[in-house]
Amino acid sequence: MPARTEANPSPRRLRVALLLGVVAAVVTLAPTDERPTQPARFPGQATAGPVAPANVDHRGRLFRPAERASATVLSAVPAYLWRHGSAPAAAGMVLGYYDRTGFPDLLPGDAATQTDAVNEALASPEHYADYSLPLDKPPTLLRDKSELPASQRHTNNCLADYLFTSWSLYGNYYGYTWNVDVGYAIPAYVQAVSPYKGICVLYRAESVAWHVIQNEILSGRPMIFLVDSDGSGEADLFVAVAGVNTVDGVDYYGCYNTWDRELHWHPYQGPKPVQPWSVHEVFTVVITHIVLPPLDLHLAALVNDYLFYRESINRLTWSSNPANRTEIIHYKIYRKESQEPNTAFRLIGEVDADAKRYDDRGLRPAQSYTYRVTSVDVDGRESGPAVVGN
Repeated sequence: MPARTEANPSPRRLRVALLLGVVAAVVTLAPTDERPTQPARFPGQATAGPVAPANVDHRGRLFRPAERASATVLSAVPAYLWRHGSAPAAAGMVLGYYDRTGFPDLLPGDAATQTDAVNEALASPEHYADYSLPLDKPPTLLRDKSELPASQRHTNNCLADYLFTSWSLYGNYYGYTWNVDVGYAIPAYVQAVSPYKGICVLYRAESVAWHVIQNEILSGRPMIFLVDSDGSGEADLFVAVAGVNTVDGVDYYGCYNTWDRELHWHPYQGPKPVQPWSVHEVFTVVITHIVLPPLDLHLAALVNDYLFYRESINRLTWSSNPANRTEIIHYKIYRKESQEPNTAFRLIGEVDADAKRYDDRGLRPAQSYTYRVTSVDVDGRESGPAVVGN
């Protein structure tokens, strides 16, 4: 096996926006088992194991009934335990929530509980055999199959693979995951297993005001935090955030910590030495529908013969795309003369979703045309085009 080195990965389409100390990584790339180029400005690594250390008080604030009444909790977020790392479990809980609230197939079977099938989606047996083994811990990093050429590794088949959890190639001991890999992993995993689009954005906690955290939960979007559970000054644990509350002027986040299945409440604050459960990074996650173009687009050239006039008509027909998981409300039709560049396409018409036909009339005889037809959903999102010409 080759010596472990930090390879210079091939470029990937990764957009990183640095604004006011905020790292916002929105990833749009094809799933791969090669690590994309990552921003290294704010390194952070989850290092916690499957059991809360004896020196960590993970219980948090216990609210009285009247105090609980003011809390907002996303009850559909499932509680998963540490699965060969806190990152696979925390990311899995957020995806499990979306799986249960309109985006099925993100996790196999019933995502409400941590079934064997869910466990394999979080971290598969192949992941454990190839990257967890040999089990290691500081200070001795043992090389695993992540250091083999990419062609000799198994194809990514779980969240932990996309997170590069435990990969010795990137300096991860068993169960460790780097913060920057979360922003890549969630979109790539979602693209690999579903017809949806995943967006994951990483922020430094000190630049995220409490009202932003509140708004995410009130909008039905659970988050992932990377926290310092023991107050050492170093982040060590990924948690899934499912609730917010303010009691006696103190703002609390409610999280599942991957060590048990209870929702625990901690004050929301940025990184602070000797302050357990301070937040180092905030990861917002959004899953959206992808709008797909219509299928079976055909063009038929027709002629209407009148006494003193001959009309040329191009009739377009198509069928709806059954893979669309969102409601299509109409189709847009674009046209250009075939010899023109693609920039010449212009909108010539729209039809309701149940029409699936458009007659382009009054055309010049002997002129060939190229058409694009797109789907538009109830939220105004437009698909890429289906294309046909004569």
